[in-house]
Amino acid sequence: MTVAMVSDDPVFLATLAEWSIKDHLLPWSTRLLVLTRLPLGRLNNIRRTLSMTKSILLLFTQSSTLSATLFVDLPYSPEGTQPLAVGFWSPEKGLHTTSSFLFYSKKFSMLAHRPRLVVSRVVLGTEKTITIDDPDFPGQKKIIGVNAENELIETIAKAMNFTTKFVRPADGHWGYLDSDGTWTGMIGMVHRGEADIALGLFTMTPQRHTVVDFTFPVAISYARILSARSAPEVNLWGFLLPLSTEVWVAILAALGVLMLFMMVPSCLPHQTLTRTRLLTSAYSCVRVFLQQDLIKKQDWWWWERVVLGVWMLITVVLTDSYAGNLVSLLAIRTISESIQSLQDLIDNPIQVLTVKGTAEEDAFRTATSGLKKQVWDLEKQNRLRGIPADEMEGVTEILLSSYAAIINLEVYQKKRMAKEFSRRGKCIFSLSRSRYVPSLESMAGAKNNPLIPALAHKVMQLTEGGLYNHWQSVFFPNLTVCLSAPTKIAITSALAIRNIWGMFIVLAGGYILGLAALCLECCFKGALRHNIF
Repeated sequence: MTVAMVSDDPVFLATLAEWSIKDHLLPWSTRLLVLTRLPLGRLNNIRRTLSMTKSILLLFTQSSTLSATLFVDLPYSPEGTQPLAVGFWSPEKGLHTTSSFLFYSKKFSMLAHRPRLVVSRVVLGTEKTITIDDPDFPGQKKIIGVNAENELIETIAKAMNFTTKFVRPADGHWGYLDSDGTWTGMIGMVHRGEADIALGLFTMTPQRHTVVDFTFPVAISYARILSARSAPEVNLWGFLLPLSTEVWVAILAALGVLMLFMMVPSCLPHQTLTRTRLLTSAYSCVRVFLQQDLIKKQDWWWWERVVLGVWMLITVVLTDSYAGNLVSLLAIRTISESIQSLQDLIDNPIQVLTVKGTAEEDAFRTATSGLKKQVWDLEKQNRLRGIPADEMEGVTEILLSSYAAIINLEVYQKKRMAKEFSRRGKCIFSLSRSRYVPSLESMAGAKNNPLIPALAHKVMQLTEGGLYNHWQSVFFPNLTVCLSAPTKIAITSALAIRNIWGMFIVLAGGYILGLAALCLECCFKGALRHNIF
């Protein structure tokens, strides 16, 4: 849409220009054509509007011959800079351009005066910062973050011809709507005009979109739970693990059936074997299973030899399989991952951490039902704590020194895991499998600021070209190492008593049963006087 404004009244032009900016009457997509006979010196009140919109100024000369000069005000022009004359019009010659600058071009694609834009950012605990000499302002220092986001904005700055000045919000927050109706953090700085760009991975939300505009998404992310990995644990009943439960049941059932089979002849009408021999044969099955020698007899029947021989073969295979697996399993330690969902946070007596001023925290704070509401209610039990974004450096020690977990965007959780892996050489954190609060992450700028569409175009080019992901891998080379860390590890050290003490419990239980049997035999000695054994 093209809007033509014709007036020689400076008050009218100034008022309309003020309303256009204050009430966003002229979005970037609208083309504005201003026709006036006022001299340039009386148009200073509207030049900011002209510079921040797709506008052309037609300044008619007050002479006998009708003619007009076409001017374009460039954005972020220094004070006192004259607008750029781009053409001339007259009834005789028509329109004649005097500059290669296109009339309705994207003025923000290449900023002519190399302005210094204020970039609001919060340095997270997962990031490294360095102080360097500012090449654009000799004698001044510049603090930059060594991360993919900083590389992204610096690359865009070179492409669009501007420099950056990083500032930190006083509260250290990303930005949320406070109870008094004001915006905090980086979002608040952009909304109040204290910063041109808010640098970071901001979650796009309808509430934030009412006060800021977002660039093309840099990433798609989710909120996940990060907690410390537990120490390797030894399974008390690990000596039972070489064989599955079904195999143990099958072995005991086979032993019982075999013992009954050995006693079948005792049920025949004319017993050919004495009862004592039958019980001895049945007991031999148990001795074979326990790898003991057989009772020496001179009159073994062939059917007994065949049955016991087959049972010996099966027992040899089972015991060798059991021994081989047991050696492997005794060298395995299990690492439990108890915190995998919001329900785990609720059920376990764990301290829950969130990042203040983030959309993820807001999703839990505004929940009216479900698990998110239950997690937020942990605040009443002093189990929920919010941490400002610029104090995230101490989160690692909190997670390692106490029973705690943090809910944050997975991209930052991965960075923390990668940073600690690079420093310690091992994975010390566990990331939950469950994901929450899916979101589009991008940079933010002032509402209806035409700089944002130009930034969005550059961001789209860089992200679709894979440069952002490349920078992530460069600055965090171990970004994915701990995502699939094993939950079982092999130990090559000597076995300790804690590794096999479950077997001693079984031994102690056998002693107790033997003692109980001894007591029973002593009590019923008279009844056992005619023992058939």
